[in-house]
Amino acid sequence: MNRLFAELSRREKIVVGGGIVVLAAVVAWFAAVSPYLAGLGRAERRIDSWQQQLETARRLQAEYRRLQATVAAADRRMAASPGFSLLPFVEQTTNRLGVRDKLVAMRPQAPQLRDGYREEAVEIRLERLPLEQVVRLLHAIDNDGPLLEVKSLRIRPRFDDRGRLDLALVVSSLQKDGQ
Repeated sequence: MNRLFAELSRREKIVVGGGIVVLAAVVAWFAAVSPYLAGLGRAERRIDSWQQQLETARRLQAEYRRLQATVAAADRRMAASPGFSLLPFVEQTTNRLGVRDKLVAMRPQAPQLRDGYREEAVEIRLERLPLEQVVRLLHAIDNDGPLLEVKSLRIRPRFDDRGRLDLALVVSSLQKDGQ
């Protein structure tokens, strides 16, 4: 091989030497540099993915803590009102707001048990209420009782008096099972 190289002219030696250098550079590129750069790109994408997963985990952790605080506050509200009963609350509230005479029906629904909590519900129908009394009643339900929720609400204007409304709603109360 050395003898073949020695027989070449100076220009041929430069061309062959340049070819060897280019070939060595191509081999080095495909054998070392290209796989290194590809691995580096994959590592950066994995790091980005992990950072996104970490951010999602942090958001979920904050949401979990917020929900834990909400449940703890709800448990404190339930503990502060042992023996709460939904039907007497509805009767007292309608009496206090002066709409007892507009109360057409109160129909208790079967309690449901979920995850250590008992949910009581009552369907209430009132007729011929002005809008102001509807708002006051909904405000009282939302703010006066422990953990009350309006599950459904239907408001219809009266056909004989458009200034009066008929109201049908389902109100539920949540209590720890056994309280």
